[in-house]
Amino acid sequence: MSPVASLFYHHFIDKTGIKDQEMSNKEPIIKSTMANIQGDTIRAQQFYNEYKRYNKLKKLWFPREKIIAGIQNVGIDKHLTQSFVIAQPTSVKIYGVGENCSWNGSSWCDYGWIEDQAGNVIWQMQNQSSLHAGGAIKNQKVSHEITLLPGSYSLHYKSDSGHAYNHWDSFPPEDFFWGIIVLKNH
Repeated sequence: MSPVASLFYHHFIDKTGIKDQEMSNKEPIIKSTMANIQGDTIRAQQFYNEYKRYNKLKKLWFPREKIIAGIQNVGIDKHLTQSFVIAQPTSVKIYGVGENCSWNGSSWCDYGWIEDQAGNVIWQMQNQSSLHAGGAIKNQKVSHEITLLPGSYSLHYKSDSGHAYNHWDSFPPEDFFWGIIVLKNH
């Protein structure tokens, strides 16, 4: 049920007066979406913080590995890049969280990739095995290991105009991570 339909149902149809936990959980997200639409990003952030308070993270995720490159907390309508250099063949772990817009993983609305110096895509989140990242089902995470050869690379992350960091149109991922990082494997 959409947030608007749920709100309508609980306000006009369900008159039991019993507080619905699911609706209580959706309320700060709905309010933050409305605040963002009205251009009040400060108020939207207050609602996100309220959501975080009532939905304690199950486990904070901090990489133990050395971060080689990273793009995090990506908002709406962004295409961000970060260059990095690999001096010797290096085993890396790529971790990304984004918005999967299809059931088969082929179409992502918010996603990351790596290009080599010539601009060739050598790795991308699309078509990789992904897992639910918590929150809305479209929040998906990818963790993949590859070996990068010596050279210059660029890490990219692109987001659309909808669901993104601090501009969620439905439940955010459980650890609020939105972006991509490249980590050096041990």
